[in-house]
Amino acid sequence: MTPETIKQKVLTHLKASPDILESETRCRNETEIRRRVAHCLYIFTDISMDEIGKMVNRDRTAVYHMISAVKKYCQMDPFYRNEIIEIETILE
Repeated sequence: MTPETIKQKVLTHLKASPDILESETRCRNETEIRRRVAHCLYIFTDISMDEIGKMVNRDRTAVYHMISAVKKYCQMDPFYRNEIIEIETILE
């Protein structure tokens, strides 16, 4: 599956606009969407964090922190973990 397809499927599932990925805002909802897209791109592709960063309009360090945050939230919150599993299931 291509990175663009993954992005599109995650955004469709979250009912979000592709413009959110280009946005500079740090609004919680938009940040969470970018976080989930970055996580899925990291899990389902072999592209580098630099490339993922370009796709979500962030640098590689921010991508690293996004991926780490998803892992941390999945450990702490079963509801969050189920949402991530649901998205990952759609992509498999």
